[in-house]
Amino acid sequence: MTRTTQILIGIAVLIFLLSFFLPSRLTSYDFATIISFAKSNQIGYGIYGLLLFPIILLLILMKKYLIGIYLSTFLLLTQLDLIDHFIDFLADDGSLLGIGATSILYPFLLVTFLFIWLIYKSIKSKKWTWYISFVVLVILTYLFLNDRNCTMEFVADMGFQKYDIGLWFSNCGTYYAWWTSAILIQIGLFNEIKIKETVANST
Repeated sequence: MTRTTQILIGIAVLIFLLSFFLPSRLTSYDFATIISFAKSNQIGYGIYGLLLFPIILLLILMKKYLIGIYLSTFLLLTQLDLIDHFIDFLADDGSLLGIGATSILYPFLLVTFLFIWLIYKSIKSKKWTWYISFVVLVILTYLFLNDRNCTMEFVADMGFQKYDIGLWFSNCGTYYAWWTSAILIQIGLFNEIKIKETVANST
């Protein structure tokens, strides 16, 4: 494993560990309240996706980089609100027609397809251009398709959208940290796959 990848993964692990101490709506509650939310299914499904994080680290130690990059792609998907809406849609309705399918099912399937396709193209071509396209898509999807109200400032019962990085961080710092660590791990994994292919072609 290259030093660059080691540094990226080290930073990703550090950010992940610090995420639970960062300001956000999740960490503003005490642990007992969070557990009560989990029992009543109010915490969302994205937090359970974090169980993939140690599994990905284990795969990295085993040098299973290809499996790791696909699994980290799924980890990034679990950090989107789309997956929460998708699971609720399947549990409540599941109809392929209607408003639910148009606003939840098809957007989720489209984003999932684009994520997997861009990762596949990146790995197949071993080109940073494709991978950077993937990262840009992840960032745009995370910023514009999530509805955690990260950009909203609430005054009494009224919410106002505010383009203030400080507000975004105070509302959703923990979530941004989870997302950032997953991307950093992915960059490291892609770097290893690309280098491995370059070495193989030169021998």
